[in-house]
Amino acid sequence: MMPGLAQQTSGFTTPNWQPARHWETQDPGPMRKGRWNIARDNQKAEVTAAAFPGDVGGDLANVNRWLGQIGLSSIDAPTLEKQSLWVAIDGKTCRLLILYSDDTPQAIIAAIVPHQGSTWFFKLMGETALVLQEEAAFRAFLDSIHFDEA
Repeated sequence: MMPGLAQQTSGFTTPNWQPARHWETQDPGPMRKGRWNIARDNQKAEVTAAAFPGDVGGDLANVNRWLGQIGLSSIDAPTLEKQSLWVAIDGKTCRLLILYSDDTPQAIIAAIVPHQGSTWFFKLMGETALVLQEEAAFRAFLDSIHFDEA
């Protein structure tokens, strides 16, 4: 953790959202704004919401970090563009990625949301079959997000 980052992010206002009813709310900890566990059929996944100042290295660096977390190789910028889906979250055009391989047991579905000089990351990560089953619930969660503007 970078020194002072928790203090910087503590000032970010948590948006309104509606997590799926079957997601179990967890303490988000000092760096996250929300965290939920999902368990079904002996499989587990986690949904997290986090915000950081600026672009924290850019989309490509963050996606490559996530790929490494699930045992996949890094990609280049053109591949990122090809693999990105674009969705609206609270009226903002945002990158959505579905990251998995038949060769790895873990998957990630994540949205990157720029907002008022910060970047919000909404991520569903866990066992591949469960993550893919939860895609619709995760997208409904993303659709529910609303940043209250002061």
